[in-house]
Amino acid sequence: MPVPSSFNEMGDKDLRDHLGWVWYERYVDIPLRVLANNRVFIRMDSVMYYAIVFVNGQEATRHEGGHLPFEAEITPLLAPDGHNKFTIAVNNTLSLDTVPQAEFVYNKKEWNIIDGRNTSRYPDGAFTYTVPFDFFHYSGVLRPVNLLIRPKTFIDEYKIDTNSKGEFNYTFTVDGEDRKKVRSTVRVKDADGNTVFESKELVSSGQVEGAQLWFPRGMGAPYLYTIEAELRDSTGTRIDVFRETFGFRAVYINGKHLYCMGVGWHEESPIRGRSFDRVMMSKDLSLFDWLGINCFRTSHYPYAEETMREADRRGLAVIVEVPSVSPSKFIKKSQAVHASLLKEMITRDYNRPSGMVNELSGVKEPDTGLAPPALWDIAADKQAMQQEQRLQVARCTKIIIAEGQDHSLTMVLTEATAEDDCELDGDHTEYNQDHE
Repeated sequence: MPVPSSFNEMGDKDLRDHLGWVWYERYVDIPLRVLANNRVFIRMDSVMYYAIVFVNGQEATRHEGGHLPFEAEITPLLAPDGHNKFTIAVNNTLSLDTVPQAEFVYNKKEWNIIDGRNTSRYPDGAFTYTVPFDFFHYSGVLRPVNLLIRPKTFIDEYKIDTNSKGEFNYTFTVDGEDRKKVRSTVRVKDADGNTVFESKELVSSGQVEGAQLWFPRGMGAPYLYTIEAELRDSTGTRIDVFRETFGFRAVYINGKHLYCMGVGWHEESPIRGRSFDRVMMSKDLSLFDWLGINCFRTSHYPYAEETMREADRRGLAVIVEVPSVSPSKFIKKSQAVHASLLKEMITRDYNRPSGMVNELSGVKEPDTGLAPPALWDIAADKQAMQQEQRLQVARCTKIIIAEGQDHSLTMVLTEATAEDDCELDGDHTEYNQDHE
């Protein structure tokens, strides 16, 4: 079975509509010289839907929910001789407890005795399975799986907040026993490689004078800077370096400066199903260029990180939807899963300038028509650069929008609504405009 792929598309009729467990397994040789002074992690970019990862027969991690990455350190589980067995158990069954949801009901066995024989039409284990969404439930290991080789002390996480004045603050976290002994340097470089900011601190703030801003297509250039952090040990030897692109931009509400000329899109293609395909991604985005598109909505799940990175580079504003569609019953279990996936989605794309809106996918409580408190707390708690720069929350009957002016919006669309139902309207989005 190739990875990544949708196992439904591999030509096996028994797998086409398979529901339940499938098992992936392969052996990987990791050179002993790699293991000597490093740590090893396994990272999976998307498994649909529930995954349990084993290394040499021992559980390494598990994850619920597709379309978002997860990882775990596996150093203690690796074989001393470098020959390792990796196993991934995947279950694609959806239910009212999952996100997205489906109706999964075992059929009640009815005894109907005729001439001494039971003529019930339901065999043992028969069930009824109904999905509310209008697209195929592609399943399996849908995006790449990577083994990450990291030094014993390494840069683990990174977050940056920017605004349209060229101001920024950043945080790098370091993992490892010697994390308090390392020396650090952080630099910001422009598109030509010139250093425009430098600091010895892993948590700091600064400003780029005359910063060039990131704009969606048609409003200006999608200018990208690079932030670089490096770690050196007590001897001055560089032990780790991290580089990532980012953009200076702000998002305001109630302006009309961005007219979103966009599309809803699916990560789907013949043969590959919903598995990530860099060639198809590039072809689709090139068609967007030809059509003059400046934004798109990820229907109905977060797209691959490679797609978001390309959206940064090409100047495409993105409405990122949590992997949920048409929820029918919002019970405690599915609410917890939804909240977890929302956190993962916001964290994954936090530093991407193309991320314009985080959409919670029409989730509402039947009594109020509003998003459940657990989801609202996550949306409202996301950091903006300055506390006073947050937008006032409009708790409308139909639409909820919230977020810092200088980052992205978090939006809940519950039902169709007239414009005058809310003080804030998601159609009115303004980039990089100063307001008194």
